[in-house]
Amino acid sequence: MKDGKEKMPNEQIDETIRLYGEILANMDEGVSLVKVNDASVIYTNPKFEKMFGYEPSELIGKNISIVNAPTEKSPEETAEEIIGIIKREGIWRGEVNNIRKDGTTFWSSATVSLFHHKTHGKVLVGMLSDITDRKQVEEELKESEERFRGLIDADFDGIIIYEEDKIRDVNPSFVRMFGYKHEEVIDKSASEFVTLESYEKIKKNIQTRYEKLYEIKGVKKDGSTFDIEVIARNCRYHGSKARVVAMRDITYRKQAEQEQQKAYDELELRVGERTLELQEKNIALKVLLKQRGEDKNELEQNILSNIKSLIQPYIIKLKRNNSNLEDVAYLNIIESNLEDIISPFSQKLSSNYMKFSAKEIEIANLIKEGKKDKEIMEIMNIAFDTVKSHRRNIRKKLGIHGKGTNLRNKLLSM
Repeated sequence: MKDGKEKMPNEQIDETIRLYGEILANMDEGVSLVKVNDASVIYTNPKFEKMFGYEPSELIGKNISIVNAPTEKSPEETAEEIIGIIKREGIWRGEVNNIRKDGTTFWSSATVSLFHHKTHGKVLVGMLSDITDRKQVEEELKESEERFRGLIDADFDGIIIYEEDKIRDVNPSFVRMFGYKHEEVIDKSASEFVTLESYEKIKKNIQTRYEKLYEIKGVKKDGSTFDIEVIARNCRYHGSKARVVAMRDITYRKQAEQEQQKAYDELELRVGERTLELQEKNIALKVLLKQRGEDKNELEQNILSNIKSLIQPYIIKLKRNNSNLEDVAYLNIIESNLEDIISPFSQKLSSNYMKFSAKEIEIANLIKEGKKDKEIMEIMNIAFDTVKSHRRNIRKKLGIHGKGTNLRNKLLSM
């Protein structure tokens, strides 16, 4: 009996240790034991090892900072900060951004307390739970709240919560805008409040998660349509994916834009008509100026031709047949004055014959006036062969020598 009594405590201790080991092995939380003096790991339960992707006992002896993800602080700084708090207060609770063996990160909720181990001295007992899913939900809720708040703060009238093609909630401005009561729109499809074309646009924007401004046509309870400007954001509503939609009535703005466009179009039309009118007047003016120039040239040519053909030949004959010096002097004055009168016309005519000599220009003018070679000989008081020679040179310089082209017609065309 005495021996039996002495064995019972050992058996109870063994059983207790076995029981504690079984509990630790089957816990949903990851458990670790870490020495305070050097932050080395002395124990991890299977859940902890699985949570971080390590083999059994692989973490033993390693610094606990190995499981901390780098943030604005290094893993070592995070571990030192937590251990410092535990030394002062005996316990630490909080959330930690951890890192697995494969480099992926996750969030955990941890409780770490201090106790004295008979072998290892001061030891930290840590219990961790993976809260990645919870953090993701929190982030989504935060994002949804920010999106919703952004729409609320914006200058919009109607706001609705839209989920699975159903309106789940609306603000008072929406029901006033469309002429319904609140209960009449709940759980109704958006197709009942917009035109068919607009509904197709809404469905497409939901599928593509479009989040910029766009315009649609709304349909009021009385059947009238009006222009709406819409912006939407994806969000979570009671834990489900939804879409918060803000809208404003832009009927007056569209009317102003249409009136502005109409005024612009009318102005464009008037400008176009005035431009066409000015173009037509410009064309007519050009025609008149051209005709005036042609008439002026014709008048100058007629004056020049008449003087040369009707006056100058007779002055030359009078000079040739008159021996009275006084009469010849008067004839020279008349001839000089006539030359002064017709010199501007002669210069314009001569500009067409820049490659001709002075004699050739004079003979060309006489030919143009219809004078025959004999008449030219008498007028210019030169030999008949000289006239023939000058005529040949003129034809050569005009490029018609040896051709059947009429010289007078050629000169008249220049």
